[in-house]
Amino acid sequence: MLFLAVSKFNTIKIRLTNNQLPFLELVRVGLWANAESPVLRNHGFWESVDWEKVYQLAEEQSVVGLVVAGIEHLKKDSPNLNVP
Repeated sequence: MLFLAVSKFNTIKIRLTNNQLPFLELVRVGLWANAESPVLRNHGFWESVDWEKVYQLAEEQSVVGLVVAGIEHLKKDSPNLNVP
């Protein structure tokens, strides 16, 4: 998966794994309590996520609380999503 990081000076292309993008999206939602994202609304996107690896990334980056908050927001906003 290709992720673009854009600043006013340049654009950086970063290739993310199937677990890194959900991790970053959950951190973002946990921080800002905003689940408005086409990635988050794509139900098929969540099927390929290895939740153990996402949790491992959260532990390594010391953001487990943010990821859990992101999951709680997702469950509240989209009850049909199958997230742990």
